[in-house]
Amino acid sequence: MWYPENLNLEKTLANVEHVLPARIQEWKLTTCVAEEINKRELENVRKRSRKLEESYKNWINDTRIGSSNRALQADHNRHVGAHGPDQDTMETEMNMSCVTCGYEIHSRTRIRHMERCFNKHESQASFGSVYKTRVEGNQLFCDVYNAQTGTYCKRLECSVPEHGKDPKVGDQEVCGCPLVTIVFDLTGEFCRVAKKRVHTSLLLGKAAQS
Repeated sequence: MWYPENLNLEKTLANVEHVLPARIQEWKLTTCVAEEINKRELENVRKRSRKLEESYKNWINDTRIGSSNRALQADHNRHVGAHGPDQDTMETEMNMSCVTCGYEIHSRTRIRHMERCFNKHESQASFGSVYKTRVEGNQLFCDVYNAQTGTYCKRLECSVPEHGKDPKVGDQEVCGCPLVTIVFDLTGEFCRVAKKRVHTSLLLGKAAQS
């Protein structure tokens, strides 16, 4: 037996099924004020981000990193000449001990040996992060991924020889090391000896980048 309240319920459900789809469609077409505000704020954030990226790129070009790289490149492009420290007079025939491993080494090969020895011991230390560096401009960190530890190397890119090879030195590439008197007084001149023949300024490029 049907009661009036049951009939009213059926009418109510019928009205809901008839009206609700149109209301839902109208609601979807109506612009949300909060959404519009969020869109404007997001656009402002993107504009500020683009301005910051542009400012950062300009800053990189004007910093010591960019200027040192340009100076090194200009020095390396000079013609090879005889203007430079006399290796035969500066280097004495003597042996010395490596400050890292303690082995006795020749004075002429001390810089190369000490660099390789230091890098060998430093490579045993771990400086890593689970996040890769994402920056615009010059790359600062090595960021080579280690699958065993699941981390990215965070040592300076210019001082990680085991993760990459040093650039090949050309036959006509000059040293470019600033010449000094009494150890620290710059003369304004640069060493123009072929880079392959120079030992005392072997780490000039890496030191400038660091």
